[in-house]
Order: sequence, then structure tokens, then C-alpha cells
Amino acid sequence: MLDGFLCAKKPRYIILFGSCYLGFPIKNRSVVVPIEAHQEAVGIGGRADDLLVETAIEVIRDSGFTIHIRKNHLSTLSFVTKIGREEAESVDMETATVYYLANKHNIPSVAILGVSDYKYEEKIRFVEYEEELKDDIFKMALEALSRLI
Repeated sequence: MLDGFLCAKKPRYIILFGSCYLGFPIKNRSVVVPIEAHQEAVGIGGRADDLLVETAIEVIRDSGFTIHIRKNHLSTLSFVTKIGREEAESVDMETATVYYLANKHNIPSVAILGVSDYKYEEKIRFVEYEEELKDDIFKMALEALSRLI
């Protein structure tokens, strides 16, 4: 899946969009909004901005997706790490770094992550609509940014 981020001039806001793993089964199209994210290998982490989280939730809800708010989100250098898939609620590669840098420079940020794979009966399953999902996540990120500026 295409991962990226959107930011307004200066930047005023950073919205990361992409995909992630979720540590439990899903029943329909789902999106994760990590409140806090950490990266154990290099010892960094950060927190999403409250206003941006509220905006992301509104946009996701308006888009008809199931929302998963995660406080134990792990970003890894290798997406397939065993520890990440066993101990974290959700996993991606970028969110902790983006939150860390945004927090360090006082830039409000949030991540909107489509669930591309998830845990089901001790196995990993992949969604069948990933191409569609990346388009939807990108549109949600654009909509969230447009509501902020």
C-alpha cells in the first residue's frame, strides 16, 4: 500500500496516511487512528494531536469505516517482527517517527491507517480490497486536512 503524509504550509499540520496490522479480527473495512506510537529499536515515540484525532474520527465515521483508536501502537523497522505482532495492538513502520518529529517541533499530527492485515485465529489474514482501501485512506486524509485549513 502507498504510504505518505500530507502537510499544510509551514507545516501547520501533518496527516500520515497508510496501512497497518491490527492485532485482532475485523468484520468490515477498518481504520486505525493511533493515539500514541512508539518505536522500540531506536527508543522514540510520540502522541497524536487531540484536535486532529477528533477530525480524523469525524472523517472516518462520515466515510462509513469502522474506527479503532489504539494507544499501544508500535512502529517497527521490519514490519514482520514477531514482538510487534504479538504485543502491540497495531503495527506499522512510520507513525512513531512522524509523531516524534512532529511533537519535537510542535506540529500537530495524526495518522489515518487502513487495516491491511490482521490477526485471526493465531494467523495473519490480509484484506482482499487493498487497492480500494489505499484510495479511501488517501481521500480521508485529504478531507481531514481540508477541514483543518
